[in-house]
Order: sequence, then structure tokens, then C-alpha cells
Amino acid sequence: MSETNKQINIENVRANQEFLTKMYDECMNEVRDFRNSTTKFFVNFSTVIILILGWCETNTSNVTIKTKIIFSLGLLFMTVFFIILTLSFRKYFDNSARVVNRLDKIFKCYEENYYIHGETLLPKEWENFGDKDFKEPIFEIAKWGFLSLVALGFVVIWTL
Repeated sequence: MSETNKQINIENVRANQEFLTKMYDECMNEVRDFRNSTTKFFVNFSTVIILILGWCETNTSNVTIKTKIIFSLGLLFMTVFFIILTLSFRKYFDNSARVVNRLDKIFKCYEENYYIHGETLLPKEWENFGDKDFKEPIFEIAKWGFLSLVALGFVVIWTL
């Protein structure tokens, strides 16, 4: 693709600025919604696991091998369900983030001196938002936090 084809058609941007602004707002709302949903999902699943582990710990005399197997299978099922849902959230989040990033570039938010003398409007570090290598912190926290909790769950269940 030639350099001219890669450049933004400024007339199209101006003509469609209202549409692009609405699209930007909508995508940012989706990004926030996916962050919030992932947080709620992580907290709710973690609460259920902690409650089950607490029950196991306080009722050690009632925990049989059959109970351990049932709790382990439940924990395994919850883990698979958590992974599938989180990956689904992540996919939709990434798509919205890519659109936001494209719009940031169209609006020249990373161009020095365009809005603010000697600076870019947005931090340069945000320029990779939505790229395949971008790691959204909430998804990383949820992934490692949940996996740690699941590992602790198996340890607690099988050491009773």
C-alpha cells in the first residue's frame, strides 16, 4: 500500500466527525463495560470459591473422599467456565479497543504539537491499546488471581 493510501482522508473525517465521535463514545462505553463485567465476574467467582473452601475448612469431619471429588470437579468446572467467559470478554474488549485506538489516531491524539505544544494529547504508551500484544491489566489480574485461588482451592480440598 502506498504512503498516500495510508494517510487519513481529512475531508472524510470532517464530514463524518459527529458519527466518529458517537462511535468513539460507544466503543469506550463497551471497553468500560467489559472491564466492569470482568471485575464483577472475578469477584463473584472468587467469593463462591472462598465460601466453599471456608465451609470445607470448618466442616472437616463431614468431608469425605466423595465430597473432595465433587468439590474438585466443581472447581474444575468453574475454572473452565471462567476461562471461556474471560476469553470471550477479552475478544470483544480487544475489538472495541482497536476501534478506539484507530479513532485516537484519526483524531491525531498521539501527534505531538497537534493539540498541546510540545506534547501529545494522550500518552504515547497508550498507542498500542487494542494491539494483539496489549495486556489489559484487569484481564491479567483476573487470570492470575483466579488461577491462584483455584490452586489454593485444590490444596485446601485435598489436605483436609
